[in-house]
Amino acid sequence: MSKPSPRKQKKQKERQRENRTQKLAAAQRQLLRARKSEYAQKYPGFRFDTTNGDPAFVELVKKAVAQINFEDESVFLPWEAEVYQLLKQRGSTAAFAALERATAAWKEDGMEGTELAEVHFSTNLGQAVFNVIGEAELLKYIPFNDVRFYQVGHDISVVFGSLLHAKGSGGTVYYSRKKPAIEIDGEKKIVAFSKHAIDRICDRIKVRWKTYGALGDLFAFLSHCVYFERCCLDGGQLAFSFYDICSDPPFSQHWYVEEVLGEENVDPAKGDCYYRLGYCPAVIEGEFIKAKTLLFPGFASTPEYRLIQKSSLSRQEKQEMVEKTKHLDADTLYSSHDFSLIKWFHDNGVPQVVQLQQPAFDYK
Repeated sequence: MSKPSPRKQKKQKERQRENRTQKLAAAQRQLLRARKSEYAQKYPGFRFDTTNGDPAFVELVKKAVAQINFEDESVFLPWEAEVYQLLKQRGSTAAFAALERATAAWKEDGMEGTELAEVHFSTNLGQAVFNVIGEAELLKYIPFNDVRFYQVGHDISVVFGSLLHAKGSGGTVYYSRKKPAIEIDGEKKIVAFSKHAIDRICDRIKVRWKTYGALGDLFAFLSHCVYFERCCLDGGQLAFSFYDICSDPPFSQHWYVEEVLGEENVDPAKGDCYYRLGYCPAVIEGEFIKAKTLLFPGFASTPEYRLIQKSSLSRQEKQEMVEKTKHLDADTLYSSHDFSLIKWFHDNGVPQVVQLQQPAFDYK
C-alpha cells in the first residue's frame, strides 16, 4: 500500500485535531452542566415577578442575576453561602431561624456588628446585582424603577416595581400605581412628582439612594406611600407633607423616637411612630397635585421657619437657628446625631414625630 500523500496526511492531522477539539469541548460542556446541576441543587433559584416592571430594566437585572455566584467569597461571606444552602434545603423559615441563632451566639462571643448581620444578609444580594450592572447603566433606570430580592420558601423571589408617568403642562409627571390622593376644593387629586422634586428627595432624604438598600427606601416614598397631608407654606403656597416610619433599633430612624418624641411619650394605642420627611410645594396639573421640589423641615417658607421667626428668641439666636436650617438634611442629622433643632421644632408647635393609626405605606 502506498504512503498517503503529504496533502492527505495534513488533512488527516487536521481532522484528528478537530476531533480532539470537539471531544474536549464536549467534555467541558458536560463538566459545566454537571457543575451547574450540582450548584443548582445546593443554592436557591430565582423566580421573577415582572408584572410591574419596565421590560428593559427587567432584562438588565436578569442578565446580572445570571452572573451571581454564591460561592464567590469576594461577594458573599462563607456564612451567607451556608444560609443560602440551608434555604435551598429546608426553606426560608429554617434558614432565617438558623441565622438568628448564629447572630445571638456571635453576640454572646463579643463579636461587634452582629446586630447588623441580618440587615447585611437582606441587602447584600441586591447590592451584588447592582454592582454587576454598574452605576452608569443603573442610573438610566433608577429611581423610577426598583427591584427587590426576597428569600421565600426554597427560592429567591425577584419583584420589580416602576412608577407611572404622564405628560403634564410643566413636564413629565411621575406617580404611584396606587394613586394616593389629596382632596383639593372637594376634588381628589393624585399625588405626583416632577423630576426636580424626585432629585431633591434623593439629595435631601436619601443621599446614598444609588445603593440597593437606600433605593428601596427612596422608591417606597414615591411608590408605596399612601398617607400625605395637605398644608400651606408662606404666601399661601399649596404643598403637602409626608412621613417615614421610625423603625426599630438598630436602624438610625429610631433616633427620632429616642431624641425627638421620647420613648416615654410613645403610646402603643395610638399606632406606629412616623417622622416628618419634609414639604413639597405643589401645583395642580389636571388630575394631579404635582410636587415641584422638596423642602426639609426648617427651610425658608416652611412652618418650622415661621416658628423660628415668631418665637421669643433673640435676633441673634434666630439668625443662628436659621443658618443651621440652611444646611439641614437627613445625612447631616444621622452623621451628627444632633436632633436638637428637630426637637425644638417638635416641642414648640410643629410636630416632627407623629403616631398614626393607619399605615402610611402600602406594600401590597
